[in-house]
Amino acid sequence: MLLILAGALCGMGALLVASLLMIQTFGFIEKFSSMIFPFVMLGIAIYMLAREEKIIKALIVFLMAGFLGYVALNIPLKEPLFPLLTGLFGVSGLVISLTNKDPLPKQKMHAEEKTRIAGKEWIRTVRDTIIIGTPLAMVPALGSGYASLIASEVTNPSRKRFLMITSAMSIFTMGASFLVVYGLEKSRTGAAAAIKSLLGNITLWQIAALLVIMMLVTLLACAFAKIISRNSARIIDKCNYRYITMGALAFVLAGIALVSGEIGLVVSMTGAAIGIYAILSRIKRMHLMGCLIVPTLLYYL
Repeated sequence: MLLILAGALCGMGALLVASLLMIQTFGFIEKFSSMIFPFVMLGIAIYMLAREEKIIKALIVFLMAGFLGYVALNIPLKEPLFPLLTGLFGVSGLVISLTNKDPLPKQKMHAEEKTRIAGKEWIRTVRDTIIIGTPLAMVPALGSGYASLIASEVTNPSRKRFLMITSAMSIFTMGASFLVVYGLEKSRTGAAAAIKSLLGNITLWQIAALLVIMMLVTLLACAFAKIISRNSARIIDKCNYRYITMGALAFVLAGIALVSGEIGLVVSMTGAAIGIYAILSRIKRMHLMGCLIVPTLLYYL
C-alpha cells in the first residue's frame, strides 16, 4: 500500500511538471492530431497484441470488445461508457471472484522501514511518468493501463517500482485529461467530460485551480488511505469475501439498470462475458480497451 501511495504522489508531481509542457504544445498537436493519433493508437495496439503469447485469443478479445464498444456508442443508450466499461472490467472481475471459495489470507503488517523508497526511485518514477505518460495522455482511448505497461516494457522496473509507476500513471492520466479538455477540447475520461459539461469553456485559471484541488485531495487521500489500510488489514481475513463480492455486484448492476436501463444491462452482461473470456484465457485485460480504440480508429479513418 505504501508503494502505491508513493506512486500517487509521484504521479501528482509529474503532472505539475508536465502541465507546463502540455500547455505549450497543444497548438501544434491540435493541427496534426487527426493525422497522428490514429497511427499512434494502431501502432501501440499492434505492439501490445504482438507481445502476447496467445496472440490469436488476444486479438479475438480486442476485436470483440471493439465491436461491442462500437455498438454501445451508436445505439440510443444513456451514458454508454458506464455499462460498457463496468461490464468489461468490473462485472467480469466480480463474477470470477465469486468462483474463488478460498478464504482471504491473514494480512501481514510490515514496518515502514521494510518498504523504504530510495530517492533515486522517486526521481525515476517521476521521470518515466512524464516522458511516457505525457504523449499517451493526449491520445484518445489509451488509458493508464497502456501507459503503465509501455513504461514497464521500456524501463524494465523492479517489482517495487512497477507498483509505483502503475499508481503514478493512474493519477497522471486523470489529471492530464483535464488539461486535454482545456487545450484540445476533447474529453478523455468521464470526470473530464463532467467538468466540461459543468464549466463549458474552461479557462487556464480554472485548470490551475483544478490541479491545486487535485493535489490537495491526493495528499488527503494518501493520508486517509494509509490509516484505513492498516485498520482494514487487521479485520479483512475475518470478513466473508463472497458476501462482499455479491453485494458489490448487486450494487453495480442496480446502478447500471438505474442509469442506462435494460439495454445498458444487456451491454454490461455482454461485456462481462468478453471480460471473463479474457481472464480465463489469461489475456492481459488492457486488450479490452479495444472497446474505445476500435470506435476511435473508425472515427478517424
